[in-house]
Amino acid sequence: METQLRVLLDTIAANTREEYMHQLRKLNLHIGQDQLLCHLDNEGPLSQVELAQLLNCEASTMSNMVRSLENQEIISKVKSESDALRSFHLIQKAQNSLIPFIFIGKNTKTVCLWDSAMTIKEL
Repeated sequence: METQLRVLLDTIAANTREEYMHQLRKLNLHIGQDQLLCHLDNEGPLSQVELAQLLNCEASTMSNMVRSLENQEIISKVKSESDALRSFHLIQKAQNSLIPFIFIGKNTKTVCLWDSAMTIKEL
């Protein structure tokens, strides 16, 4: 019985991941970019270094994620008021154009949901 339950849970998890990736692709997003967007919406402008630390990824991976989202005009760079560093933030029109979507934070184990007003709510 325990083995059957484990197999069923593995199947559900695999199907959930597949559907999640499919929904991301429909938005022209990849795994990780969803978490990046959730962090930017919840925590405000963040530097590329801060984002890489939050998502526990290499600087080169973060650079590729950020560049792709910038090219899609979902995020943009803003100059920090306190120093010469640049941070990234969500572009308002991107918030308004993304469909309701669930973001699951890998590191924080939180779930964020785009609500009908196109803002992200952490659950």
